Order: sequence, then C-alpha cells, then structure tokens
Amino acid sequence: MPFGIATGLLANDVVGVLGAIDSSAIRAFVFGIASEANAASASGGVSFSGIVKVNKVATEQWNNGDRIYVSATAGKATKTAPSAAGKFVSLVGVCCEDEDATSPTARLVLLMR
Repeated sequence: MPFGIATGLLANDVVGVLGAIDSSAIRAFVFGIASEANAASASGGVSFSGIVKVNKVATEQWNNGDRIYVSATAGKATKTAPSAAGKFVSLVGVCCEDEDATSPTARLVLLMR
C-alpha cells in the first residue's frame, strides 16, 4: 500500500529519508520503494511493506530467497552486500521470484526495520 511522499524519483527506486539512496554512510537507511515515478516538483507514494517491484542491478540474476541490499548505485538494489570502505550493509528485503540478469526490476518482500 503506497504511503508517504517523495519527489524526483523513478518508479521502483529504493528510497530513504534523503530521496533515492545508495550504500554510502549517510544514505543507507531504507525507508521504502517508490511506487510511481514523479518529477522533482511533484509528490508520489512510497511503499514500505509487502511485496513490491524494485529497480535492481540489471546484470544480476536473482533467485527466490536471495537477500537483497541497497546498491552502491542510487535507487537500485543488489544481491551483493556492499563491502567497500565507507559503505553500509542495509537489507532491503528477500527476493520472492526468480528474475534473470536482463531484467531491470524484480519482486521482493520488503523488510522494514
């Protein structure tokens, strides 16, 4: 169920309190997933629970049950937990259906803490 307000996002972006997020220190807190695209001057919904579609690193194949994390690329999710200095590991959810490496999106069960 969409809830909240975000601006200047693409549909299915991983978002936090500062907008589209990546795994850098200050932006690693996940708020939800943008439920629709909107312009910088418009507002839109953010899903914070349930099964959602998320923008993923398009070169990754996801399998049912994979743990999904905030990517180093703003707005994206990845199955590879960040390990570089200055990056934080922030779990977004668990993949709930297989998705091949050519797809830019996948479905997951959103886990909010």
